[in-house]
Amino acid sequence: MQRIIELLRKNNLLRIIDEELDIDLEIPHLAYVEVKKEDSRALLFTKPVSKRLGKSFDIPVLMNVFGSTKATELIFGKNPNDVAQQIEALMHMKPPTSFMDKMGMLGTLFNLKNALPKTSKREGDLSNQCAQ
Repeated sequence: MQRIIELLRKNNLLRIIDEELDIDLEIPHLAYVEVKKEDSRALLFTKPVSKRLGKSFDIPVLMNVFGSTKATELIFGKNPNDVAQQIEALMHMKPPTSFMDKMGMLGTLFNLKNALPKTSKREGDLSNQCAQ
């Protein structure tokens, strides 16, 4: 995630908000307003709070990461429409009926190996999630 945050920052696609804002009302509203803009940027809220619970959080909130075509292209390395077409093709894939159909599907199935999340036995370090 830090790599994506840095990539967005370098390309002026990230707005960092250091004010205390409520996770129930203020943060979602600002994210909604931002994503409607033509030059939409991702939002990093560094001081989220819950006014309802009277609680502050140490972990920042990142919103609208895929809120613009430019950001999506930077992150995935390709046009978001291409990604959508690949996903749609997978959703409409039919079982092969012949040996040649099976051979033709090998490339597509091989690409699926990267689709599932990787598991790690290590504990995550959340102390530096919002390096500025």
